[in-house]
Amino acid sequence: QREQQRQQHAAAIDAAAAAFDDGGEAPYVLAGVVCYYGKHYASAFRNPSTHKWWRFDDRLSREATTDWRHVVHRLVDGHFQPAVVFYVRD
Repeated sequence: QREQQRQQHAAAIDAAAAAFDDGGEAPYVLAGVVCYYGKHYASAFRNPSTHKWWRFDDRLSREATTDWRHVVHRLVDGHFQPAVVFYVRD
């Protein structure tokens, strides 16, 4: 059951991120996401120059990865829910 909840949670984050994804022809690309859990916030934003994701939370910021799946995994592990999703024109 816990694994099913994790999969549903990851699917919710992916759905928010993919709202403008139409197979690579969308005029917008995902730039970042702000998430919450309880009284805590975390975010992930993609550096357009390096294509690496940066993660930010209550305590620190760090360069994460170029792999969106890794970012989703970290947010799911922290039980974070997407609150605001940012897109930029491609």
